[in-house]
This record gives sequence, C-alpha cells and structure tokens, in this order.
Amino acid sequence: MAFAPKMPVRTLLIGLAVVAFGGAVALFVSPSSGPAKAGGALGESDACEPGDLTIEQIRMLAAHQSIALQQAIALRDELQSKGATAAIIARAANQRDRQFRITEDEVLEGMKYGHAGIMYKAPDTGRWAVRHLLFSGCQDPDNSFIKQEGLALFWSSDIVNYDILVKIPSPDFQAKLVAAVVDDARVAGVHNTRYNAISNPFDNRFQNSNEWVLSMIVTAHTGAESQDAVIAELTQADYVPLQAKMKAHELTAVGFGLGPAGVHVSDKPDAERKTGWIRFVSPESIVRYVVSIDPTAEPAYEFTLPGGPNLPSSELRAARAEEMVKQMRPAE
Repeated sequence: MAFAPKMPVRTLLIGLAVVAFGGAVALFVSPSSGPAKAGGALGESDACEPGDLTIEQIRMLAAHQSIALQQAIALRDELQSKGATAAIIARAANQRDRQFRITEDEVLEGMKYGHAGIMYKAPDTGRWAVRHLLFSGCQDPDNSFIKQEGLALFWSSDIVNYDILVKIPSPDFQAKLVAAVVDDARVAGVHNTRYNAISNPFDNRFQNSNEWVLSMIVTAHTGAESQDAVIAELTQADYVPLQAKMKAHELTAVGFGLGPAGVHVSDKPDAERKTGWIRFVSPESIVRYVVSIDPTAEPAYEFTLPGGPNLPSSELRAARAEEMVKQMRPAE
C-alpha cells in the first residue's frame, strides 16, 4: 500500500537524518535564520514534491540522506583541517541535466559534474553553508533563484552518486570569495533570473547554475557588478566553456519550444546553431578559469568518504543505501 506523508518528503527526510545525527543539524540548515533576499531576486521557491511514496522508497531516500550528511560532515572537517574558509564544489550531473543531452556517452564526455555551488564559512557565525542557483521547478521552469542551505542538502537532492568535485582557492582569494558571496547586493547584481540550462556565457539573455557560480568568482576577482561586466571579463580572459554536440532534430525541437523546460537555444550564435556544437559553463570549465586567475590555488580533487570501500560511485551508493534500508526494516 502506498504511503502518502502529511509533510513534504524533503522535510521528513531531514527529520530522519537529524534523529540519526542530532549534533550535525547545522549541516542541513543555512547560517541565516531564513532565505536570503535581495531586490526580489533571492529566496525560496516552492519545490515540486513527489506524490505518494512507498515505505520502501522512503527508507531508501532516508538512507541516501544519511550518507549525504556523513559526507557533509567529512568534507566540512577536511576543509577546516586545511584552514579553508571557502571552496567551489560540484555534485554529479543529475537526471534533469541528462534530459537535454543527447546520450550520456557522447555529451557527458568532459562533464562528469553537473551542478556547482560556493561552499563557505560564515564570518559571523563560523557555520558552513552553500550558495547556488536553482531553476524554479515545474511551476516556473524559465526562471531561477539563489538558494542558501546546509552542506548535506546541496547534494542530497536528486542523488546520482556521492562524487564531489572540490576546488579550494588560495587563502587571499577565499577571503574575496566569502566577502562576495555573503553580500546580497553583489549576489543579486550578477544574477540573471531568466534560466537556461545550456545558457551561453557570452550572452546576457539567460543564466544557468554554473554560470552564476562563475560570475561570483569573476565578481570576487574583478569587482564586476553586473552580468554584462562579467561577460566582458570572460571575453577578455579568453574563458573556454564546455562544448557539447546537439543533433539537428533536437536543436529544432528546442528552437520551437518543444524541448525540456528551461532549455533554450535563442542565445546561441548562428554558427553554434548550424553546427550543433553549443557552449555552456560546466564545473570543470570553472576550475580551469580559477586556475588561470589564481595559480597558487590547491589543485582540484574528488572528495570521497574517508575509510569507505574503493568502489565506483554507483556501487558504493547501492551497497551503503541497501545496508541502511535493511537496518530500517522491521524484524520479521
């Protein structure tokens, strides 16, 4: 029999994780008492909650949330041991990322990670959080908002695997990045609310999640106060985004508004629309840009849970989650 929870599934799972890791609740909530807002550009959005879930599905989701919290604790502790106050992090490409790409083998080549955010230690509270851009969901897929939340929630939504890309800037640049990301006016200044999952970083009509993170890095580096100023810097710096191939029929479908929600090609140059080789910001290209402006930064690396088995992410996820689900099942 299906189980229909009375509260949002996300809230229920947070509660389960907090029960298991009571002292780590700060990793689920943001340093501020509520969502950040600046000029109407920032704030919460109504999520599209799933419908009825079975007890087994809820157990599996709770297991994934529990693992995500363990990983958040481990990553926070590692960054603190390094004396870091900020890092660029990215989670694996989720199911939505795959909707607009041709095939995983062809188009995900060179883009293992799909969604980046800025992880930072709040200067006033010392608590860690992540700021990142999210599209507004099924109610309003062509717009976005800036989300501030605890570390675990950053990668516990739409879990694909537990691979995390981490890039720690130099200490000087970390200070600049924290100053930028806690300043709501600067955050909003480079935020374009018009969402496009494959937005052109050299055009100001749209913006995607990774492009906003790149914009915040440019803001920290140059003091840019608008998307146009960011574009000028990226052009001058010869920034190289990811190139991905779209087939002709898919370009046509998206052009006529028949593609996935939140995907547009109207900002693509004619040459890109003709060849199908489109450019957009990926976490890997963000790392390359950081290297170019902050050469003393620590090399990027992939973070995994310490002491865990050295298995591919999909096997690690399945094995750990299934073990937790077994522990949740009532004795027969």
